[in-house]
Amino acid sequence: MTPSTLLILGAGEELIPLIEISKGAGYRVVATDRSPAAPGLKAADEGVVLDGTNLKRVLELAVEHRIAGITTRTEVLLPVVSEVCDKLGLPGPSRQVSDMSVDKLLFRTFMQQAGLATPLFFSPATDREVLVGLEGLQLPVVVKPVDHGGSTGVSLATTTEEALLGWKRAREASPSDRVIVEEMVSGREYSVETWSQGGKTHIAAITEKRVSNNGHFVELGHTIPAVIKSPEREAIVTEVGRMATAMQLDNCLTHTEVVLTSSSQAILLETGARPGGDLIGLKLVEMATGINMYRIMMHLATGRHIQEQVPLSHGAAIRFVTTHNKEVVRRRHDTFIRHTHFVDYKELLPEDPGRLTSSADRLGYYLFRAACPEALNQTLQLFDEI
Repeated sequence: MTPSTLLILGAGEELIPLIEISKGAGYRVVATDRSPAAPGLKAADEGVVLDGTNLKRVLELAVEHRIAGITTRTEVLLPVVSEVCDKLGLPGPSRQVSDMSVDKLLFRTFMQQAGLATPLFFSPATDREVLVGLEGLQLPVVVKPVDHGGSTGVSLATTTEEALLGWKRAREASPSDRVIVEEMVSGREYSVETWSQGGKTHIAAITEKRVSNNGHFVELGHTIPAVIKSPEREAIVTEVGRMATAMQLDNCLTHTEVVLTSSSQAILLETGARPGGDLIGLKLVEMATGINMYRIMMHLATGRHIQEQVPLSHGAAIRFVTTHNKEVVRRRHDTFIRHTHFVDYKELLPEDPGRLTSSADRLGYYLFRAACPEALNQTLQLFDEI
């Protein structure tokens, strides 16, 4: 009997565990990537050099291999996954969900119309529209590309002049030349990892975020579980649940960004039908809870029922090295790697770019894990005080 085939779009190193788990579950894995050097191409049963945004070619490949499912962790490829699922009758995120995952303006508009808590916003096409739009918002504002992630092109504007400059930079960073300007929502930042199947959404973890205070909101670290009070957790879970219902989430993961205000109101910033980046979804969640999101990705893509499990109560965190903390981190490196809770260190850039304007400027990271969150937080103080 010929094994069922799972098609994976994107074959970077971070997806090798998904390939191996899927092969171990009896699937034949076909992986694609536009780079011939992508390591997952060799790990798969069949590797295909292919730009995953090419819907026609991906659909031909899917039909050729009579796939049982298709999945990706790359946001920009989600609409292609949804189209293939729709045409072949496979389980997967709806096209609406995928489109909102890659378009902040579409998501904001939908949230507003659904009556969910989301920042006030406008989307200017000209510098004149920037000036007109600012009349309805109070400075400071956040300026972002509509369709680019990783903090690229994102800036905080405290004056009209900064807003105009930010609009130009964000437009340059946007593949579609579109920009969104939104009110600055003050509060603590979190992200929520979920999966949805059979019309029910499950919370895998709530992550506490650390971001730069230089106006570019670059993520500096993530910790699971987030240290929050029960009413605060309930506020986040409730609002994410309302979002899931409004969007009719099904057969997908989601990574949702949330701000918790001083009045404990949960404000939704954005969501994506994929695992959280920075190793949140595919590493930290399992380290802290025991929930393997790779396996959940496989089950969602192939329509297999996911058994709920009682999560572990461990703690896991990632902390990034940047141009701002590199000297102190370098001096404490031996202390970090000898610590009981140290898991891994990886260098991301061979040279310091001398700036911190996007996640691509981060120099490296440390991973930590502890049997209990309290012990982990004590360890993290060594890094966070830098």
